[in-house]
Amino acid sequence: ASLKAFVEQMEAKLRRNDHKSNWRDKPIDALFRLMLIELEEFKVHHEFFDVKEARPELVDLANFALILWDRLGMLDQDKPASTQK
Repeated sequence: ASLKAFVEQMEAKLRRNDHKSNWRDKPIDALFRLMLIELEEFKVHHEFFDVKEARPELVDLANFALILWDRLGMLDQDKPASTQK
């Protein structure tokens, strides 16, 4: 039940951001930095705000992990990502 609810939240957030440009065109390093920002946002919300404000940050973090996973899938899997765009 938890996985289904979490994935539904991920999908809903991705759909709300469909209007944004395609992540497949973005540099991997930029996407990774954005994911780190989401991690920092979660840490701040977790430490200083209500749980109801912290939980959605984990959805954002998971979505960036998915985005990076997809983006890395576009690369030659037998070479280091750092040598590819």
